[in-house]
Formats: sequence, C-alpha cells, structure tokens
Amino acid sequence: MTSTGIEIVDGRIQDTPGQKFSYIMEICDPSEDQKYAYYIDDVLVSDFYTSHFFDVAAAPGARYSFKGNVTRPRQILDNGYISWLDAGLNTLFQLQNFGTPQILSGSSSTAERGSLRGTSDRVANYPVKFSQVDRQQAAGGYGPARSEWLDRAAAEHAGSYRR
Repeated sequence: MTSTGIEIVDGRIQDTPGQKFSYIMEICDPSEDQKYAYYIDDVLVSDFYTSHFFDVAAAPGARYSFKGNVTRPRQILDNGYISWLDAGLNTLFQLQNFGTPQILSGSSSTAERGSLRGTSDRVANYPVKFSQVDRQQAAGGYGPARSEWLDRAAAEHAGSYRR
C-alpha cells in the first residue's frame, strides 16, 4: 500500500503534494527525544509543536516548537514520529524517524485498529520511552544540578520566614 500525506524521498521527509489526510494530534511526538526535553521546576517535559507546525510553508520568525528545536513545518526530529489517517483509504500511517526514516501503515479495519491513539502507540516502537530516560543525560544533563539549585533555593526561601 502506498503512503499518502508524507513520503520519504532520497532519505528526506517531505509532504506528498495534493494529498488530503488528518493528523493524529500528538503534540510532543515529532520532537519527543530526551535531547529536546527541558525542565519545568524539577519535572522533565518534552518539547512540543506549535500551531505553525502545520503551516504550508516555512516563514521567517515562525516558531514551530516551543523550544525552537523544530525549525520548519512538519519536521520530524531524531527519535520522533507523526501519525495520520488517510480517510480515503481508511488507513492509519506513521512516519518514524528512529535512525532511518520509515513509514508504517496500520489496519484499515476499525474493528482491528481500535482507537487511532491506541494504534499510534502500538505502531510506535520508540527506542527509549520518555518516562524512562536517564535524568542524568536528559535535557543536556543539567537535571541533577538544577535539582540541587532548587533544593538550595527552597531552603533559603523557607529560612526567610523564620525571621
């Protein structure tokens, strides 16, 4: 079965011109790798795409992901993926960029496929689950130093109430 929507040409991911399909809205998946993550307080979170991610063409100054890791529309970073449904074929497709980009397709039978999100998660064979990343290595490896800083800041803040 031929994929519609997105294709890989000469190892490059690109849109298929003139095709219509529906993306599965999983805002962290295209940039889900731990090297694109960042901390909010002491919690490691994934970068995520913005509404510009679906722009037809790149535009100067547009922000395609919150942290700026995605630099053009529908860019799938290393260890990221994106899923879409071709309603005409009633088939779920998923582009995975886990080393070498590849496109997989799911069942066209709704009974076999189940929910789109469930199928997307079953199809994705993510190399390292985000919830299992090594916090020493994630987000550039500054997690432990940030945790120490937060502990010191909390102690100082608490001490200011003792006066």
